[in-house]
Amino acid sequence: MAIRRGLALLLGCCCLPSGAASADHAAASADHAAKDDPPEAVFTERAFVERNLELEADADFDREDGNELDLAARGTWTWANRFQLGLEVPYTVTYPRDEPQQSSLSDVGVSAQFVFCCERDEGIAFFSLRASVDAPTGSVSKSIGGNGAFEVSLLGDYGVPVVPGLDELSVQAQITYDQELGTTPDERDTAEELRRPAVREKEIQWNLALVQPLFERRFTPVLELLGSSVVDAADPADEDTSVQLGVGFWIAPFDTGPFSSLSLGVGYRFPISRPRGDDGGVMATLQWTFD
Repeated sequence: MAIRRGLALLLGCCCLPSGAASADHAAASADHAAKDDPPEAVFTERAFVERNLELEADADFDREDGNELDLAARGTWTWANRFQLGLEVPYTVTYPRDEPQQSSLSDVGVSAQFVFCCERDEGIAFFSLRASVDAPTGSVSKSIGGNGAFEVSLLGDYGVPVVPGLDELSVQAQITYDQELGTTPDERDTAEELRRPAVREKEIQWNLALVQPLFERRFTPVLELLGSSVVDAADPADEDTSVQLGVGFWIAPFDTGPFSSLSLGVGYRFPISRPRGDDGGVMATLQWTFD
């Protein structure tokens, strides 16, 4: 499984702030709905839960296999600031190097996330468990999903005071186990050779992000270390580890009025170890938040 390079656009709405956010922070940003949630990384999965609706566009550029554009609509809903359900409907367009363009509905996913701790008088502290299942609704013949997958993630977010007068530095971590539901046969060079037993591809992702809000959360730079280890694959050459570095930021341009719910996140990631044909990626996130 190659790590994909991306260009993403999210439109999030109907978000509720998590109850674990500090009272001081909520009071300081009461006029700015986009600042009420804890700070987010660009690529690393968030550890807190929220109610939102997102639209995403993700462009993947691979020097070996060609390019790919993923479009997705997703939404989440929360209960008691601890439990979240989510739904994602993706659509993919591929641009292979030597083949015609293909497009299809990809694998539709459902997810659940539970924040199981922690309470702090002030500052950020979230630890949660997230699970998701992608149904095999895509097209194997077009190389667009079709196998389905499930993943389980352990997510953490803890605020660390670094500079007096600034918000806490948010240290965010993600460890994810990802496995295909269907099997991927191994392709041999000659028809006479027997196929290796079909394989359910397995991958472990491990991300670490540093997020530092500045200027009363109007500008938030992000630095991320993004790791991925394929532990089982149909092609043994894919069983390796890739590490990328991600840099980005969030801006919240409007203090009051109807656009106070608007924030924009931009990120770029590039390989620093074993790129597997991936030269990096970019992500842009437009999020609309409501109390």
